[in-house]
Amino acid sequence: MKLRFLILFVVLAAVQLLALPQQPQGPLTQNQVTDLVKYGVNSTDLVEKIRKLGIDFDPNDQYLQVLRKAGAKDEVIQALRAARKPISRDQIGKLVAGGVSSQRAVSLVKQRGIDFQADEQYLQTLRLAGADDTLIAALREASAAATGQLVVETSPNAEVRLDGEPQGHADARGELALRTKLGAHTLQVSLEGKKDYQQIVTVTGEKECRFKARLEDTASATVRENPGYGVEDGTPVKLRLTRTLSSADAQVNDRVDFEVLEEVKSGGIVIIPKGGIAWGTVTDAQPKRRMGRAGKLDIRIDNVRLVDGEKAPLRAVKESKGQDKKGTMTTGLVATGIIFFPAAPLFLLKHGEDITIPKDTQITAYINGDFKLGAAKARNSVAQ
Repeated sequence: MKLRFLILFVVLAAVQLLALPQQPQGPLTQNQVTDLVKYGVNSTDLVEKIRKLGIDFDPNDQYLQVLRKAGAKDEVIQALRAARKPISRDQIGKLVAGGVSSQRAVSLVKQRGIDFQADEQYLQTLRLAGADDTLIAALREASAAATGQLVVETSPNAEVRLDGEPQGHADARGELALRTKLGAHTLQVSLEGKKDYQQIVTVTGEKECRFKARLEDTASATVRENPGYGVEDGTPVKLRLTRTLSSADAQVNDRVDFEVLEEVKSGGIVIIPKGGIAWGTVTDAQPKRRMGRAGKLDIRIDNVRLVDGEKAPLRAVKESKGQDKKGTMTTGLVATGIIFFPAAPLFLLKHGEDITIPKDTQITAYINGDFKLGAAKARNSVAQ
């Protein structure tokens, strides 16, 4: 009699956990998965639950071994391993709308990360759905570290660089898969006997990003070495901001990326390519404060990448010495709403509001000191 009662209790408990057709439910806990396996729940049903609800723990190898001994089949183990992948924006929304506690949602975000960039509009929507400050802060932190899959399709054995850093060589099929932070990056591909390839690519986390980098023979352009080419102090470099910046969420030491809008030449040789990358650093960031005090956002312009992969220092004013600094600052404020300081930070002031510098804002920075390429490769412009 007792045995029958125990069996009936176990069956009812399992059915209750698996059914819940109308009641929202959060990610499965480690104890729930273990119990469902021990109860003998059908593997197909359990796999479906894992895929639909996700899990709020990291199923390490030791735990999976224990689960196998408890009776878990291979399809359940594979489903748990697949559940480690980063959380999507829709899954976060369902967690919040489903009433999952903030503590559990934050734990899930920290364990698995996210596969998207959590912009302010999305975070505001989550607040309306019930997300608290703790979850919002965790999403901002995870967004800064979020990565996506980039697959470069090019010539076999071509060397691939991202933002100037070597990533490896394409395989025999001409492919190289890598993970990198979400957002805009400078892709560079090179191979002996071919023209160097460079392009700005944008990586998103929702799906695999594939990018074709076709390399052309060097017959259409000449590559040569000349120690005399370089850029002089004060040479202007026109740039475009690649993402929106705001004092509401910017952090000190954040990197700020710019795209080069016009190539810079020396003696007919391209020294800084169009579409290249420059970058700066957030030196001070404060959100808007009480009593109508505006936020603060200071950005230092740092460097620009040259055609040979080296970097040249930048500053935000044309003259490093002289008496015209004040006039230059005023002109910048009237023309673009951005003030360039002699020490090279820039910021935008709005009374009583957060400071926002929109994506695609164009600025002009200047080479800080004479910079020579030495014996590095310089490329003839096809347009000369």
